[in-house]
Parts: sequence; structure tokens; C-alpha cells
Amino acid sequence: DKITRALWNGKFDEALTMVNQALRGDTAGRMSRLLYKRGLAQLGLAEKSGDLKMYKTAGISFLRVVIYYPRSTTWQGPSWMEAGYVHQKIGRHDIANRLYDTASNDIDAAEEPALAKRLEQLQSQSE
Repeated sequence: DKITRALWNGKFDEALTMVNQALRGDTAGRMSRLLYKRGLAQLGLAEKSGDLKMYKTAGISFLRVVIYYPRSTTWQGPSWMEAGYVHQKIGRHDIANRLYDTASNDIDAAEEPALAKRLEQLQSQSE
């Protein structure tokens, strides 16, 4: 979709605008995915700027997925993982490690090898 293409191309402002527009419309069955993508866009902006506040904002988007949509198995693991990354970036390695452990319960390496590889890399970088 357009949002994913914008994220892949590093157009995080554009992706964030599209996600926010989509969230104002009919989100039937798509809310958890849109919140996850909003978190990715916010995380991309945080990475570009180094703004800790934007990292925290991204973390909130990821945690909304796991809190409000606990049965959304597709987005649970990635959201836990990215929330862990946010905590790692803001210096909370203890929380990051717990979130990574939670993510590992929801990410199946056979089904999602790219996610499993990212999780493994993040875990090895965390103190």
C-alpha cells in the first residue's frame, strides 16, 4: 500500500500524514496495523532527528497496539519489539530486554524470518 511504500522509501512525514488520515476514516479491521505503521513513521522521524520525545511518541503508538488489540497476533510481536527498541534508544535497557523477551513469544522465526533476525540483532545490541 501507499503507506508501506512511503515507509520503505524513507518518506516518514508523508507516511505519518497518510496514516493519520486513514485513522480518521473507516478503520474497520485495520486499526492495529495503522497504529503499528504510525509507530514506524514516528520512529523513522526520531531516527532522523535524534529527538527523544519522538522516540517516546513512537513507543506509545506501538504500545497502543498491544494494549488495545491484544488478539492482533500479526502486529503484537513487531509492536513489542519496536517498543523495546524505543526503550533501548532512550536508555532503558532493562525494559527493552523485557519487551524483547515478550516479542520473542509472538514472533515465529519460520513464518517471519526478517522480524526474527531483527529481534535477534536488537537483543544482541542491548546491554
